[in-house]
Amino acid sequence: ALKNLAHTLLTFIIARLMNCPTQMVREAVLLTAIPAGFIGVLFGIAYKAKSLEAGSVLLLSSLTSALTLAITILLLPMIR
Repeated sequence: ALKNLAHTLLTFIIARLMNCPTQMVREAVLLTAIPAGFIGVLFGIAYKAKSLEAGSVLLLSSLTSALTLAITILLLPMIR
């Protein structure tokens, strides 16, 4: 949950500080609101290291993304 919120907010702030065009800011914000990927799980399985923790993070991130993505999509038109 923290990743979804923190990365999205940080992306917005950095994109604004860099004076990025509005459409680029919206796209970057939306992309960072997407849940954590499954690559961590694959690395964990391949190297036999913490795949359970990576899987838990993926599950939690996916569940919380339903809320964070919905909020992000609702707020996107406000970005000008």
